[in-house]
Amino acid sequence: MDEAFLSRVYRTSLWLTAWLVAWLALSKGGRYIPGLSAGLAVGMLSLWSIERMVRALQPVASGRLTRRKMAATLLVKYAVLAALLWALIGCAGVSAGAFLVGATMPIFVIVLKAVGHLLTVPHTGHRGVIGGWAKHRKEL
Repeated sequence: MDEAFLSRVYRTSLWLTAWLVAWLALSKGGRYIPGLSAGLAVGMLSLWSIERMVRALQPVASGRLTRRKMAATLLVKYAVLAALLWALIGCAGVSAGAFLVGATMPIFVIVLKAVGHLLTVPHTGHRGVIGGWAKHRKEL
């Protein structure tokens, strides 16, 4: 995953969620919009934190992330996420399903982009998922 791919994931997630919010506002009256919006914000922040952690784990990174720092960072991240979930779903009454849809939107977009890439980019080797099989089939 490079910078351009991740920026497209962020942009596509925002657009897809905006279309879903518009559709929900017209069909369901908007009661799911706070959960969807909060979930998208959490999903985007989670993806951003994963991206930052992966960059910090690379040997080229100036401030290498040690296992202890990584464990502490993950512990803080998940504690904040649990508190946020409790506040939003338990106290504020935000729809848990809408929150889940919003939170998984970036991952959903990554999967769709990866499948689209596999289906459109021709592969040359036998180990390629689509093109390699087609080439191997023609040789038989």
